[in-house]
Amino acid sequence: MWKFAWKNLISRPTRTALAVVGLTIPVLAYLGLFSVSRGIRDLMGDTLGKIQGLMVLRENSPSPVFSDLSADLGKKLRSIPGVRIAAAEVWKIAPPIDGKVGLKPSPIALLTRPKEEGVKLISSMYMVEGQDLPDHLRLKAALYAMSILPKNQAEGRFLTLQDLGKPHVVISTKLARDFPNTDGTPKKVGQKLRIGTQDFTIVGLYETGSLVTDMTALMEISVARKLLGVAEGSVSTFDVEPVNIVETDALAMRIEAKFPGVRAQRISQFNLTVGTIMGKLDAFLFLAVSLALVVVDGQGVPR
Repeated sequence: MWKFAWKNLISRPTRTALAVVGLTIPVLAYLGLFSVSRGIRDLMGDTLGKIQGLMVLRENSPSPVFSDLSADLGKKLRSIPGVRIAAAEVWKIAPPIDGKVGLKPSPIALLTRPKEEGVKLISSMYMVEGQDLPDHLRLKAALYAMSILPKNQAEGRFLTLQDLGKPHVVISTKLARDFPNTDGTPKKVGQKLRIGTQDFTIVGLYETGSLVTDMTALMEISVARKLLGVAEGSVSTFDVEPVNIVETDALAMRIEAKFPGVRAQRISQFNLTVGTIMGKLDAFLFLAVSLALVVVDGQGVPR
């Protein structure tokens, strides 16, 4: 049997080569995408585990940038027993920064690069977050505010009420490096950064150490609405801080029961959501590769 199979292989070299290519491509595709999805899960877990409280967003929205809620919901959330603060946020993918757009990874790029580079490609979409400062500044645990560089590293600050309505922005050290000055040096506090068609003054630099959260430019919510074309009565999410952290899960249930169509979830639990999505992706990839192997075996293997 083996002798017969070997004769088949060497007697039809072209067909054999095509069969090998057909078997190799789906296997490499599965290994590459599985590696990237695993990296995303690890990355999201490390990032979101740092953040406390609840995020309230539109039900079934996979990300804050795809969520759309009424700004009036904030007043209703604050009336729920156990809610300390409900701070409105506007999230959108950033327009061109200094004339450059974020990287859009291609499937070929994902498959031909190491896992770490593939994850970076997927996470290379810059975002803008507009914060309702009167409420955000009252949060006890705010990731970005706690991540501002100390004055011995950068003469900057976080957003304050003095920034209401002004084109001021806080960016990460990563964005400062990604959009450098003409001489190649990173952007600094006091310098300008063009977002869309508007020039912003950098008032602070932050560094969370996370590839995901360090992709965000922060500004006051009314400024973000004007920049992004978001209606005044619309927000993306609410950052809800409970009076008592141990009652966070119960508070989430009360919010979801009172407001159908929204999801209230521990921000740290978004890791579970991402893990579920990526698990389904892995299963789909495995099924697709198995089907490809069956098709190739049925049509391309020499007989």
